[in-house]
Amino acid sequence: LTYQEFLALGAYNNPPEFFDRTSREIENITLGCELLIVGYVEGRPGIFHVQRDGTVTEQQHFCAIGTGGEMAEPVFFWRKYDWNTPKNQAMYLAYEAKKLSEVMPGVGAETEMSIVRWWGEDKPLTVHSVDCEAEMQEYFKKYGPQTLPREDFPDLGAYCFTEW
Repeated sequence: LTYQEFLALGAYNNPPEFFDRTSREIENITLGCELLIVGYVEGRPGIFHVQRDGTVTEQQHFCAIGTGGEMAEPVFFWRKYDWNTPKNQAMYLAYEAKKLSEVMPGVGAETEMSIVRWWGEDKPLTVHSVDCEAEMQEYFKKYGPQTLPREDFPDLGAYCFTEW
């Protein structure tokens, strides 16, 4: 019995309580994980996000998953990342996003990065390991979020606030 058949016939062939309970249980099924499928489709790069509920969505320029994903993705939006971002900047943005996501439970401090490139129909994929964490750390210290010293933070006067 397919899900569509169950929805179409289940209410007629089963007691209402069984149909309602089973429908809710089916709707609540999750995979228990997320997955990114990346590669090239007809020579065009693609990122596909398999969500916990099993739905698959194609992402436009980037995607981050896991407990740190919600912290990582805003970095790419803020920095206006797209397919035309130069490789060195893209690698830094990925590093910055990963570092910021480390505040989330389950995201470790270790970072490994690779670049996957497709050269065309007649040539294989290549994978290049990126081993420049020291340089990335220096850029992160310079360009990443900065602490706000209390004495430098502006004193917002009463005119900034409306009482209601």
